[in-house]
Formats: sequence, structure tokens, C-alpha cells
Amino acid sequence: MKKLTILLSAATILLAACNDDKATVSTTTSDAAKFDLAAVKSGINESNTAYSNAIMKGDSAALVACYASDAKTFPPNMPVMGDAKSVAAMCGGFAKMGIKKFSLESTDVYGDASLVAEEGKWAVSDSTGKALDNGKYILLWKEENGKWKIYRDIWNSSMPEAKK
Repeated sequence: MKKLTILLSAATILLAACNDDKATVSTTTSDAAKFDLAAVKSGINESNTAYSNAIMKGDSAALVACYASDAKTFPPNMPVMGDAKSVAAMCGGFAKMGIKKFSLESTDVYGDASLVAEEGKWAVSDSTGKALDNGKYILLWKEENGKWKIYRDIWNSSMPEAKK
């Protein structure tokens, strides 16, 4: 009888543990059901348009507004930048390079409510339309104050390395 009581107690504890896990799963499933990737993609497209316009106008404040408060950028051939001042300086650098047209083409967006990844292509040209560079990028987005903001930003050129 003592063995049966111990066995039933253990089974009860296991069942209770399983029931707690099910409650957690249903909450997670409920949160996942609220996540709308199509709406996030739409918000990302709007932000990408604002980002492109900021670069073309040399508007560093508008560019910084596209980034999360704890964002980091990983520009090619430069150290990691992790503050708004660095991002603003980067925008000024784009203007000095003669960039007048900047385009982004999102090729894939995926993720969940905690973090969304975007893959894409970019291209820049001068005021005459002459292509200056093009390449690919990956952005990680996170929601901040109800808007999706760039959390991590890395890009590089697809053009051949200049011969020395």
C-alpha cells in the first residue's frame, strides 16, 4: 500500500507539472496568434522608405529615428557603431560621398513577435544616376514603443574590390 501511495503521489506531481506546461504553451500560442508578419512587413517597408529618403536628403535625425534606442550598425571596413551620434555621422558621410539616390529591395522577411529579420539588396547612385555601389544587407528589427525599429544593421558591397 505504501508503494502505491508513493506511486500515486509521483503520478499526481507529474500530471500537475504537465498541466503547467500546457498552460504555458497555450499562452505562447495565444501570443504567437497576435503576431501579424504581414503587418510587420508593411511597417518595415514604410521604415525603409523613410530610411532611403533620409539618406537622399542627408537628414541624420530622420535616419536615427529608424533605429532602436539600443541599435548597432556593422558597416564594412569600420568598427561597430552603437549610438545615435555615430549613426548621424554615418548619414553625413553618405552625403559627402555624393549619394543622391538610395534604394532598398527587401527580398525576405521572417521572424516572430520578439525579433524579425530582413534580407535584401541596396544600391546607391550619384545625382547623374551613375551607379556608385550596390550590395546586400541583413537587418534585425524589434518593436519599440509600438513601432518596428532597426536593432542590428549589417551590409556589404557586391562590387569587386578595387584594384590597388
